Amino acid sequence: MDYLIPSINEVPAIEKTAVVTPSPFTPLGAKGCGEGAIHTTPAAVMCALNDALAPLGTSAREVPASPERLWTLIRDAESTGEGADGSAHT
Repeated sequence: MDYLIPSINEVPAIEKTAVVTPSPFTPLGAKGCGEGAIHTTPAAVMCALNDALAPLGTSAREVPASPERLWTLIRDAESTGEGADGSAHT
C-alpha cells in the first residue's frame, strides 16, 4: 500500500561523460543524438515488477504502474486462481 511511483528523487545519480568519435560519413563529423538513456530506468522498474508478479501468472503492461493498477492485477490473479497463461498457481 506504500508503493511510490518512482520519480527523479528515487533514481540513482549517474555519471555523465563525453566520448568524441566523429562520423567519417558527414562533412563535420556530426552524428544524430538523443536521450536514449532516459528510458532505461522505467524499463528496469517494470522488469522488476513483472519478476515479482510472475509467480501469480500475471504481468504489468501499462505505465505508470500505480498502486491501484498493481493491486488490481494481484487481486484478479488471486481471485481466478490461475495465471494469464492458464497455469494454476498457489
